[in-house]
Amino acid sequence: MGVGRLSINSVTRRRADGTEDALVFNEGVNVLVGEGNTGKTKWFQTIDYLLGDEVSAEERKDPENVLFTLFDSASASLNVNGEELLVERKWKEPGSLGKVYVNGESYHERDYCR
Repeated sequence: MGVGRLSINSVTRRRADGTEDALVFNEGVNVLVGEGNTGKTKWFQTIDYLLGDEVSAEERKDPENVLFTLFDSASASLNVNGEELLVERKWKEPGSLGKVYVNGESYHERDYCR
């Protein structure tokens, strides 16, 4: 099997009112720079979650966890070996908590990570 390539084009987080925060990457190396407590780590946690990281019920209900208190879902536009994919997680939509959506098709998170 050859070496695979993963590129992140963009990451988006959506609130219940439909507003979004987006992080768009350029080709090459990208650097997140900013003052402390401005959200850089939360963007990386969002990416981890979209790539299959499991989150406990305690983490999701923690009022200090901005990702799960402020936002209802997140998505990433990815390029995997030349194929464009849209990966989504919808933690507040009934029945979607343990699912990952890839181009609209749902997978249980353990099957997605295989």
